[in-house]
Amino acid sequence: ACSFGAKLGVPVYKFLQEPLERKYGAAWYAELSREIENPSA
Repeated sequence: ACSFGAKLGVPVYKFLQEPLERKYGAAWYAELSREIENPSA
C-alpha cells in the first residue's frame, strides 16, 4: 500500500480509506483526516 500509494502520489491514509472506515468507522476516519490535514498543535 505504501509504495503503490507513493507511485500514485496519494497519502497512505487516503489510499486505505475504505479498509480504515470498515475497521474503525467513518467518524473515526473523518477525525483522522481532520487531524492530519489541520493538526491541532
